[in-house]
Amino acid sequence: EASLDKLLVSNQSEAGGSASDDSTGWDVTFQYLKHKLEELGPFDGILGFSQGAAILGLLCSALGEEELNSQIKFVVLASGFKSKSHPAVFDLSKPFVNIPSLHIIGGSDKQVAVESSEELADVFDPGTRSVLRHDQGHIIPCSKSYAEDYIRFLEQFN
Repeated sequence: EASLDKLLVSNQSEAGGSASDDSTGWDVTFQYLKHKLEELGPFDGILGFSQGAAILGLLCSALGEEELNSQIKFVVLASGFKSKSHPAVFDLSKPFVNIPSLHIIGGSDKQVAVESSEELADVFDPGTRSVLRHDQGHIIPCSKSYAEDYIRFLEQFN
């Protein structure tokens, strides 16, 4: 089995370093992550930060609802954004991705616009999504008040 690092380097070289118009990179990534979910799962939760949150959003959308919920109880997406590279993937989970989710959005985030994080949050079911806003930048805040918010979200899976 090839490592993900080798696959990514190989695909970047083959695609000339541009993956925006090439679905091969996403297909390989999706198959790799799906395999890891099956091999190592099920998981209580998965955390994605920034680009990791974008990939996690794609993964949640691409997995069927039954498969998603049998492998993962919840997701946390911090400073995430809805990937523009593969918009058709989000059509697979219409009207919403149905998994409990916590979206952490930084009001002063200079790397990911608030609107982009909100767009990702909107992909997830309003009945099971929680949104935590903070006034800091491209971080996961760790002060006591935010830790209490995280605990409140996580306690439902205890």
